[in-house]
Amino acid sequence: MALTALSINGAKYFCRYFVLRNLAKMKPYAKIQKPIKDFSIWHKRKSYLHNDKNRPFFHEREVWWCSLGANVGFEQDGTGKRFDRPVIIFKKFNNDIFWAIPLTSKLKKGKYYSKVCFGNDIKNTAILSQIRLVDAKRLLDKVGVISASDYSVIKKAIVSLVEK
Repeated sequence: MALTALSINGAKYFCRYFVLRNLAKMKPYAKIQKPIKDFSIWHKRKSYLHNDKNRPFFHEREVWWCSLGANVGFEQDGTGKRFDRPVIIFKKFNNDIFWAIPLTSKLKKGKYYSKVCFGNDIKNTAILSQIRLVDAKRLLDKVGVISASDYSVIKKAIVSLVEK
């Protein structure tokens, strides 16, 4: 007999029967645990960057490995022992600070992403929504320079995000 042909009481009975019959097969809900970050390792690295590291000279459009650190929630983290990831120097304010846009090797699409190429045609995606102010002491190694046309596309995309 189809469920639609059952009376209201029959439908209630069928639902109770189905749930009870399959309850034994259902696994208890496992508590979903978030990965635990060890911020103490990052704090040691950050202390070194703050106290002992010199600021390198840099320019807009350059791509650098940058110690972004272990961050909170959905903020883009650095990886490895140096907590680093590549960033584009988007806007240089002075020799000390700049706006950085993190890069990912995953090719992503959407209004929060922009494709970039640098070096030997290395393709990456700039994560526009993760733009942040960074001290130059976090800069580690220069990787390359993005083209003026890629920079222009990123600049227009950032402006359009701010205007909306």
